[in-house]
Amino acid sequence: HCESDAWQAIQRFNSEQRSAWFQWKLGVQTVTRPAKRTGRGRPKKEEPLSMETVYVPKLEQFFRDEAAVEAEKRLLSTFVLISNAETSGYSDTDLLRAYKGQDAAETRFRLLKDPQLVDGIYLKTPDRIAALGIVLVMALLLYGILEYRIRQELDKQDKPFRIPGRSRDYKPTGQVLLVMLQQIKVLLIRYADRTERVLTDNADDLACRVVEMAGYDMTIYTANRVEITCR
Repeated sequence: HCESDAWQAIQRFNSEQRSAWFQWKLGVQTVTRPAKRTGRGRPKKEEPLSMETVYVPKLEQFFRDEAAVEAEKRLLSTFVLISNAETSGYSDTDLLRAYKGQDAAETRFRLLKDPQLVDGIYLKTPDRIAALGIVLVMALLLYGILEYRIRQELDKQDKPFRIPGRSRDYKPTGQVLLVMLQQIKVLLIRYADRTERVLTDNADDLACRVVEMAGYDMTIYTANRVEITCR
């Protein structure tokens, strides 16, 4: 209601909304307008119109500090990466891409940390522990390949899995696929001169579909296998 109040409001706004990237200038505009009536109902025709003068903050100038904005962009786009890799064959972009791509592999490592899979390791020599680690990583690689192949085929077929107890699934995890494959039962029949592997006749259709989408057929369960003895 007075010019002094308006300037105080401007100073308070400038203090609270201070910005390093934007600058503005505010002024005070004098406005004369009808005053708000205190009585109830519609005004009478002979009632004089009461006017009041108020002081309104007005935006006079506004601009962006391009130099400050560019400096902030450079700061936010800077990524500090320390690596012990030989960087002679890598550009900064390649090294950053390799670092950012680690999550594609590391998200699967939680499977190896599952205590149901790896808990106590009853191996004594470092070489055997390292060998077990290699076997587990190779198994994890096959796990990822199975998941990748099935998801690629689902994208082509546009026909999701209908998993019991779940909704339609276009991106099943490897764990879900392995649970499906566990439904396939194989009978091992030993004769005097040979051993045969026979599939039961109640193989789950969904499990058979997983095998086919992975690029195989059901004969992988009954084909003769060569046993290798490690020394």
